[in-house]
Amino acid sequence: MDYILTVPENRRKLMEELIGALPFAKARAFAPESRTDADAPDAGRSHVGGMEPSRGSVFVSHLSSSTKEAVEFKEILLTLNGEQDVFLTSDWSSLESGSLWLEGIFNALQGMDHLVVLITGPEALNNPWLQFEVGAAIGRGLRPKIFVFGGIDLSKHVMLPLSGIQMILTGNTNRWWNDLKELGYDLDKANETRLAKLFRQDSPDFR
Repeated sequence: MDYILTVPENRRKLMEELIGALPFAKARAFAPESRTDADAPDAGRSHVGGMEPSRGSVFVSHLSSSTKEAVEFKEILLTLNGEQDVFLTSDWSSLESGSLWLEGIFNALQGMDHLVVLITGPEALNNPWLQFEVGAAIGRGLRPKIFVFGGIDLSKHVMLPLSGIQMILTGNTNRWWNDLKELGYDLDKANETRLAKLFRQDSPDFR
């Protein structure tokens, strides 16, 4: 929970208000817990759109301004492994029309097995929502995979709490190739090329 507590006071209060607005979230905030069979995603707990998340569910965190990149990233993941659920707030299949979107996000964060964060621009590094989602993963004992796209100078933009977490500079293909494999995705050459382009490996800082 240290990652949430180190968020600046105004942002911490915002997150507390968001949690407090949902009665079901008070009893099951994102503190570390021992997951029992009754707590498992396939044991009857409700999920977005009435679907139950699989044990291989992946939550993709991103800014609304990077929806295009996030949707393409999800498409690549599903091409590589259609057995895993991929939750994306900007994707209609993750949040159905008329659903309580905030409740859906909380359910997905509590049921996810992996968190992938897409840092497409410097503004994402200190965004309170992304920090909140990373904090939720850390609080549950998960290790978030934070992919930093080309053109971003971490030394100028990253601050606590994200500066305390190892990030993945996507200019290093071997690094993100191994991390995606760890999540259950075996890359082929075609999708490796798609990801390299998506991650902006042609940026000057990656050359």
